[in-house]
Amino acid sequence: MPRSQCTATIIPESGGAVQGWPGNLSKLQENWKLRLSDRDCIVAGPPRAASDLRFTVSRFLTPLPETPGYQARTLGPRTVNVERLEIFNALGEPLLRQTKARAYKLQQPLLYLPEGGLENFHFAWATGLIGPKRHQEFKIGTLIAANTSINLDTEAADFDARLGQRLFEVVNNSAIPASDPAFKLAPAFFESLKKRQAMAQEAELALKLIADKRVTDFRNVYLLPPAMLNDSERLRAAIVARLAQSDPVTDRPVRALGTILKALPAGIFSQLRSDEASLLRDVDRRTLASGLIERQADRGAPAALFLAGLIEGNCPGSFLPP
Repeated sequence: MPRSQCTATIIPESGGAVQGWPGNLSKLQENWKLRLSDRDCIVAGPPRAASDLRFTVSRFLTPLPETPGYQARTLGPRTVNVERLEIFNALGEPLLRQTKARAYKLQQPLLYLPEGGLENFHFAWATGLIGPKRHQEFKIGTLIAANTSINLDTEAADFDARLGQRLFEVVNNSAIPASDPAFKLAPAFFESLKKRQAMAQEAELALKLIADKRVTDFRNVYLLPPAMLNDSERLRAAIVARLAQSDPVTDRPVRALGTILKALPAGIFSQLRSDEASLLRDVDRRTLASGLIERQADRGAPAALFLAGLIEGNCPGSFLPP
């Protein structure tokens, strides 16, 4: 219902309406998050005895191997990997049933090869895939649209504009809690930048998202356009500041920011700043800054002792500049 008619919204957990969608329906998920952030809400209604539709995805092997190592030793038929998608209506009647199978055969001539690692090393008969080599996937969106009345308009025409506007609103309002769905949409914003030339206000928004601790998902940050990477001084400072404030245990996603430092223009790290030196002295937090460590090569010989200390697994403070 419209946000004006409710005081709070339910944010579905894993498996709910906006989470757990297949990868090719991610745009639908993003649109739901934006709607729940800026104009709509979900409220609890009376429980229902049955759902309008039921989706079932099954994955299994047939026939099951007799023992864990049986498949590797036998010359008999190999197991078949089966994946099945079923859609049922409220009466339990099937609307769609589609099955994929991947089968293997013994390679000819017969080869008995070593496989696995130190923990599971073994010998096994070499096999090859029967049929097309390319892995076939269910086109979930197409199948749902063709067999149900669900609207899969996965990307509204004004989505990018609404997304940028909403993200500006939330990062500039410290009163909005981190639980607001908009903060989960940073990856969608970074992805939208690859579609067009980033404007000055979008570059500013990207820096604000990096700095805002309510933003914890930095997937797609590697899609920052070259023009923003060339504004390297501000981006460098923003990333280093965020890494220095992050918890090395609970904030592991910020490691994606650390890798962005590797893409900045050559030579920019020839002089080590005091904030970067402090980050590198922090034994735990520097694990988030792989790009900064790699770019110490810009400093040349003065960084040699420090890098040698990292390789040895020990970095005494004397290796770092004051």
